[in-house]
Amino acid sequence: MQDPFDLNPSQDMMNPDKYRLIRDNPGTPSSVGNTQGTVSGGLLGMPGMGYGGGGAPGRAMNPYDNPAYGQMNNGMGNRQINNGMGYGQMNNGMGNRPNTPNGGQMNTSGIYLTLQEMEGLRKSINSRYIFLVIALIAPIFLSLIFARNVLALRGMALFMMVLVPVVALIVLLPGIRKKKDRLKALYKETFVKQLLMEHFQDVFYDWKRGFDEMWVRHTGLVRMGNRYHSEDYLCALWRGVRFEQADVTVQYHNNSGRNSYTVTYFQGRMFSFDYTRKQTMPVMVHSKDFRYAGTPDNRLKLDKVEMEDVEFNKEFAVKAMNPHDAFYILTPAMMQRLKYLHQMYGRVTMVIVQQKLYIGLDNRVDAFDAQTTRAIEYPRERERMLRDVKVIEALIEILNCLP
Repeated sequence: MQDPFDLNPSQDMMNPDKYRLIRDNPGTPSSVGNTQGTVSGGLLGMPGMGYGGGGAPGRAMNPYDNPAYGQMNNGMGNRQINNGMGYGQMNNGMGNRPNTPNGGQMNTSGIYLTLQEMEGLRKSINSRYIFLVIALIAPIFLSLIFARNVLALRGMALFMMVLVPVVALIVLLPGIRKKKDRLKALYKETFVKQLLMEHFQDVFYDWKRGFDEMWVRHTGLVRMGNRYHSEDYLCALWRGVRFEQADVTVQYHNNSGRNSYTVTYFQGRMFSFDYTRKQTMPVMVHSKDFRYAGTPDNRLKLDKVEMEDVEFNKEFAVKAMNPHDAFYILTPAMMQRLKYLHQMYGRVTMVIVQQKLYIGLDNRVDAFDAQTTRAIEYPRERERMLRDVKVIEALIEILNCLP
């Protein structure tokens, strides 16, 4: 019998067992055969992860701690499985690959309880936001009403206008922030990390960190402002290609009295791929609707290059230190692929230098994030996260990075 939680995401929406297990059977373990499972040992002494669907073969997982999985201590040969979150984790400091007789049986109540907690957090956050808005607006109207009718109450009205919003902010904001962090952590571990493990190898994922600001400056993908933020860092391997990716936001904020404003130079995803086709001096390509392209941090002068494709020249700007490198990389097929990327993802900026290809998609969207405006449902969220994962695979193929 196939574990319903192990289905391809495209089958999730049509799978009645998935809905039955999540909706109706929160306390019933999955009835899957007792097949022996394998768990990946720790890398450099770090804990390894693996899960088996009710005894199904455990898979190799990222050797980094993951609160969405239960812990198994195999250091002294004892097996203590915590299925509170639905999965099993083995700690094997020597990096061996022991077999577990029951494969780390998965309890469907783990997924159910996790989804239930996320939904409770989402509702609580939204309700607190609503109460906060009311607390900020209501005192103003009440104060204006009382102050008009009773002159003596004007001082109290002003006091209410200041005190109530301040108290509401002090009381509610820390709780909202704490709940948002908890919801984000659960979401990343439940949906994002699981899919990354399934699609890539040698995965290291840290949603709290991103690309260093100096790294982005060095690539020349974007002009640097005075505000910077990055998260959802991923380093992994796909079909022999090593890559990195992260969400990046670059802004310029001007605070000079009346002319205070903020300009967003870039908000989207940045990628770094191994590119072994040819070792080149810097070649820059960016769509002309992306107005904030930077310059690679190599102190070399780049000259504008006109390609033979007239339509491509209307859509993209190309600069290179050596025009021959630009013509070698931007073949007719490659130019067609870049036009396709522009059509699919919006503003594009790309730099190829040495044996690295850097690309940024300025689509003003953060990847791998939950949508808190509606209920969190397992099949739909898994499908959303799968689309973000597939962008990486598509870029590697489209940009001709495969060895």
